[in-house]
Amino acid sequence: MVLLFYKLCCRFFYRFFYRKITAEHYWNCYDKKDSKKGEKKYFRLLKILSVVTTSKDLFENDQRRKDFIDKIINNFINNYAQQSHAKIIIILGSIASGKTSFKDKIVDDSEVKNYLYINFDEIKKKLPEYKYLKDLNPKRAANFVQSESAKISGKLLKKSIKKTINIIYEQNLHYSEKEKIKILENIKQSKKKKYFIRLHILFIGSVQMSFDRANERYKKNKRFVKKKKIEGSFFSLWNNLPRFIKSLSDDSISTNLYFWNNAVDNNPVSFFAICMIVDKENYGILPKIQSALKATNVGNIILNKINNKIIFFTYEEGFTLLPQNILKKYIKSLDKLKKDIESADNLKSLDKGLKSMVDTSSREK
Repeated sequence: MVLLFYKLCCRFFYRFFYRKITAEHYWNCYDKKDSKKGEKKYFRLLKILSVVTTSKDLFENDQRRKDFIDKIINNFINNYAQQSHAKIIIILGSIASGKTSFKDKIVDDSEVKNYLYINFDEIKKKLPEYKYLKDLNPKRAANFVQSESAKISGKLLKKSIKKTINIIYEQNLHYSEKEKIKILENIKQSKKKKYFIRLHILFIGSVQMSFDRANERYKKNKRFVKKKKIEGSFFSLWNNLPRFIKSLSDDSISTNLYFWNNAVDNNPVSFFAICMIVDKENYGILPKIQSALKATNVGNIILNKINNKIIFFTYEEGFTLLPQNILKKYIKSLDKLKKDIESADNLKSLDKGLKSMVDTSSREK
């Protein structure tokens, strides 16, 4: 109740006394923050702004901010060399599904340094408002710069693809139609630039696990996310997934999707399915992939045809923990066997197939 009253007061104060605030006014306060009086004034302004607006709205069409963002992007990109055979690893999942730690499980330590890691949270750290608000108003810090950091990461991804450098990119898969189009467009541009694409989708056991992980993250790093947003992200993942796969195929974007159970902390992830969208003329590759998976000696691999074009490889006994050394070896072997994926149809049968896959995978070993 007190917080609500505070928000209402701030909004009232902003509307009637701070309605003329501009990016220029903000920068004037920012430039004077090194003095004791200036610091106090800047912090007071920043606390109010964090409640009533966002950095994206505040700096809309501001040239100084654009120059600042361009500098951030260039500093990221300039540390990586152009590749003749570039790779992009895209990691999608709900909030607090372990996307950041997942990259360390599938990419060797010696290789990680060759990839530009694009992560919203890493970008937030480059924004001064986020640094200060983590102490001034931690529950509003991430939200204040979230939209802007997403915009920056999108620009960074586009420039990185244009330069053809190796990329690891992570994003929450609980998108609006506009966000979905952006993801698909980035994958499409990667394909045009002859990138080798790996697309990984992470799942965790329950929404409570999402809450617990987000809470632990807040205690460690002061990264606060509302429960309602976490819950929406968790449940929308499965709702969005069939349409996401359908969109990939409709746009003739060829890639394989790897599905993982990332529910156990500090343990290897559990692989439970690969989705491929193939035409009959490419069916010859399927037995080879099945053999490559069986060679990991961790369980019988079943080839599931949902319809004539959508294929799932799943473990017979559901989730199976893979030692990390085997995990990395079999991913490399699949990379060699990869074939382009064509189009798919029939969204209804895809929904049915996904449900069947979940039912099978929910029986833990």
